[in-house]
Amino acid sequence: MIWLLPLFASVAALAFPLPVYAASLALFGLPHVLAELRYVDLRFVPGSRSRPLFLALGLVLVLAGLRGWSLLGLGRTGAIAPYEIALIALLSLGTALFTKGTPRLICVAVGMGVLFGASLNIAATLVVIAFLHNLTPVLFLAERLEGAARTRAMRAAAWAFLVIPLLMAGVASAVTIESTLVIVLGGVGDLRAHLGSYIPPGLVDRDWAVTFFAIAAYLQVMHYAVVLHVLPKLVPSEEPQALVPWPCRGRRILLLGLASAPLTVAFCLDFASARATYAVFAAVHVWIEVPALLGAWKSLGSPGLVTSAAGAPS
Repeated sequence: MIWLLPLFASVAALAFPLPVYAASLALFGLPHVLAELRYVDLRFVPGSRSRPLFLALGLVLVLAGLRGWSLLGLGRTGAIAPYEIALIALLSLGTALFTKGTPRLICVAVGMGVLFGASLNIAATLVVIAFLHNLTPVLFLAERLEGAARTRAMRAAAWAFLVIPLLMAGVASAVTIESTLVIVLGGVGDLRAHLGSYIPPGLVDRDWAVTFFAIAAYLQVMHYAVVLHVLPKLVPSEEPQALVPWPCRGRRILLLGLASAPLTVAFCLDFASARATYAVFAAVHVWIEVPALLGAWKSLGSPGLVTSAAGAPS
């Protein structure tokens, strides 16, 4: 049955691309940010793997501050785009200092690739990063699991994150059925106003733009599903204590709901303003993934971080 769930989600995204995008963001956006930060904290911070993350955290908080500054009307939102590009390049290249072997080469390649993309078009580069961010749960699963468990997870991920999107791409155009679902989300606007979230400027008028947005909305739902439902199960209770004393599962779900409720209500009242507020929180979890996934990678025999024998990653 679980193999059918991505199919149902993909059909919903093709039929209702804007409602799926808007409603999933309003309901699960902030909870998934908090859940992912918990996973990164428990999985990557304990021991020597924390070194690049501590460095990154300071840089990420600076970016969040810049977004908050713009949110308060004290600066132009678009003005921070170059700083975001510089940040991810710095995070990637800086993480290379803590790695060796193949992971170091990957860090350098990612950093240089981001800079090259930004030299062509900064806005388009950020949109591409936003789209690719929906695929990061696959990397978290590959990093965490080993052997047969990893093989099963990668098969499921290939189905949900590759095969289904390719099937969706085969659809001539998404069927944008009108839905009352968006009525409760004030100020959402029409679908065309949101295409730029996942499609580079200059391409939003292409014939395939709506279908591509539907695919992105579907991947956003899959991203939330893995982060909220799967990743929490992959952090055993015996993991070393990290930065934050995270509560047990029951209290954690309650606190997630309480923390997210005000922003969800805000999405219903004024979607655009709430999305700008959410972007401040999202910036932290998006950019902290860079050192987490690049610097703490331990896959296929890769040396990973440069550590002492006593503090080697598990």
